[in-house]
Amino acid sequence: MGHPLRPGEAAKGWEQLGVQAAGNTRAAWHLMRTDPAPAARTERHHRLKGELARGVHRGEPMDRWQIEVTAGGRVWYLLGFVHV
Repeated sequence: MGHPLRPGEAAKGWEQLGVQAAGNTRAAWHLMRTDPAPAARTERHHRLKGELARGVHRGEPMDRWQIEVTAGGRVWYLLGFVHV
């Protein structure tokens, strides 16, 4: 189910996106924090499909989402739910 990035690799990716498209990167971060699973999905923000639709974090299966930041830059993230 895909391979996880090491924290340093992920941080470098965010930095590179921020240099290329600061406003779009900031908007992507805001979307992930405020509306990570929008009811109205778009081509630029949606859950991935097929084999890429799920990932695992700390042994927990989670949905994998994507935000297109630039034409060639995308942010993938895993979305889990807090169990109370």
